[in-house]
Amino acid sequence: MTCKHSIYSIVNVRLWIIAVTAWLGAAATAQYERPNWLKPGVQWPVEATTIELQNPADFALRQHPVIIDLHELNRPNARHWVVTTADGVRLPAQADDLNRDGTKDELALLADFEPGQSRRVFIYPFRSADPPAMPLKKRVHARLALNGEVPKQEITAEDGDMYRQAQHHGPAWESELIAYRVYFDKKSTIDIYGKRTHQLELELERTKWYTSSELRENGFGQDIVHVGATLGVGSVRGWDGDAPVLMTPVESRTARVLADGPVRTVVEIAANGWRSPSGKRNVTS
Repeated sequence: MTCKHSIYSIVNVRLWIIAVTAWLGAAATAQYERPNWLKPGVQWPVEATTIELQNPADFALRQHPVIIDLHELNRPNARHWVVTTADGVRLPAQADDLNRDGTKDELALLADFEPGQSRRVFIYPFRSADPPAMPLKKRVHARLALNGEVPKQEITAEDGDMYRQAQHHGPAWESELIAYRVYFDKKSTIDIYGKRTHQLELELERTKWYTSSELRENGFGQDIVHVGATLGVGSVRGWDGDAPVLMTPVESRTARVLADGPVRTVVEIAANGWRSPSGKRNVTS
């Protein structure tokens, strides 16, 4: 069972991919000159893959996430990716190695669509070790750390419980508008952190979830839900035929940050060797 926690909270509209073709990079922009998002010294033009996207809904979509399977683009040597509109405007995008095998798996991008609109986007692959484009503003963030320690990409609890040892009691992730955390224990409950204003900075680095009165006076958000024994805003539980059951006991529980912006975050919790009512299970959520 697999379900990744993502920063996105969106209207669930699946965009239609109409066509995928290859173009020479210079022909993909309105002008033939070198694009302003490209760093000096990076080779140009490069061959781009074009994808035609269509919004099937009768309402507009703003900053709508689009996820593209990079394996289908057949560019195995690419290490970085840049996405633009048909007239060369760069779109917010990031490529993620979700299974940590050294190869990028998914490309996440954000784009606007009018009702029923079709848009062509150009996807440029680059083989260079260094990023070819200027960095994007970081609009999301994920944190996983033990108290008093620097953030990590992965933490494992052999007894399945790191609630008291982990900062914000488990991995947390945020956008400019809202933040979430998932408890690093048998509950695996998702909690919510409300923001009062559209902050110019991401907050969790400073507040660690528990906001001081001084920071609240300066407009920072805070924990706004007392979760207690509830499911919070969501949780993964088992079912014994009559009622939900907690994922315990387990052989171990692992928290991971798989993606940390600038466009999306992906966090997962793996309950390994859970002795469920129907037998031993490995559950990743």
